[in-house]
Amino acid sequence: MAACDVNSGAKQWHVGPTPLAQGGNPAISIPRNTIFWPEGDGAVWAVDLTTGHVKWTAYGGFCTKGATGVASSMAVDEARGWVLGAADTGHLFVLDMDTGKLIKETYMGVPTWQPGDGQPDSGFYFAGYSAIALAPAQGIFYISGTDYDRAWQGQFSKGREKLFCYDYVSNSTTIPEVWQYQFYGTGTPPANEYIVKGHDPYQVAGYSLGSPALVDGHVYYGSWNGHVYCFGDPYTPPQTTTTTVVSTTTTTEVPTLITLASFTAEPGNKSVLLVWETESETDNAGFNVYRSESADGEYLKINDQLIAAAGSPAQGASYSFVDDSVKNRKMYYYKLEDIDTSGKSTFHGPVQAMPKLIYGISKRR
Repeated sequence: MAACDVNSGAKQWHVGPTPLAQGGNPAISIPRNTIFWPEGDGAVWAVDLTTGHVKWTAYGGFCTKGATGVASSMAVDEARGWVLGAADTGHLFVLDMDTGKLIKETYMGVPTWQPGDGQPDSGFYFAGYSAIALAPAQGIFYISGTDYDRAWQGQFSKGREKLFCYDYVSNSTTIPEVWQYQFYGTGTPPANEYIVKGHDPYQVAGYSLGSPALVDGHVYYGSWNGHVYCFGDPYTPPQTTTTTVVSTTTTTEVPTLITLASFTAEPGNKSVLLVWETESETDNAGFNVYRSESADGEYLKINDQLIAAAGSPAQGASYSFVDDSVKNRKMYYYKLEDIDTSGKSTFHGPVQAMPKLIYGISKRR
């Protein structure tokens, strides 16, 4: 892996070589100045963008034959500080972006399978080189896969192709499957299976599956059967509200010197993403987030530590906070408190959101 100057092409740094460097596309975190590489040696590499210094590596896994490793593209959830990946064992995992520590995992098709268990009798799926489509506000992601029985074990024979949807937020130790969809060709079995090429177990696996894409509350996927599919509920705009600065205090004190450009609440699956942006900040210490179950009810602070200020008098900043302690189909109200360096505070809001699983499988074209 290497970095080159965008203008001249001159090499800035390189790291490696890594054995069997077969992997999907890396994911980049600009705030952490880190690029996450999925490599064919079975590991994820976290590398400093500026220097090429390897910050950490994490084991992603080899297939049952031990020939290949991490294959799918990475995805990052900045608000939660997580990076997601998939090995061609069907191993799906969530890592801490700063340390590489494993947070949770599961196995595609056979969630209970572990390395060393041997080949499953059936239902074992591989992730391809395709990208993970991530919806952080909903806490879910989509990934395609093909089965071991046909595409790998019976190389160059006809194989099954599926699109999987997983919830990577609600469970603390695993990644539950939300739904899956089996793609078909024409006719009846076995004619409804089509070519998804695999390789000899002692060679690099090559599964050119499509990458799912997200837009307007839908997930789109181009299958090997020649059809493009659309999944999801009919699109409705998120329940968000943009507000101006509003103080909830009854005193005549001068508000803190914050110019708030926007404050919104984006509903997700058992979560709400709070996003706000300032135009300018003077002597700002930071922010707190408060939640209530009614607009005029009692608001309780839900962040453990003060969210540190990042703006200045000349330039504002963007912030986000994820509230995971909520239930679907219930309305929640939020207020934002900014505190200056002298301890004076001003409240903004409220904004409201009702969490729900937006991306379902109720509609298909």
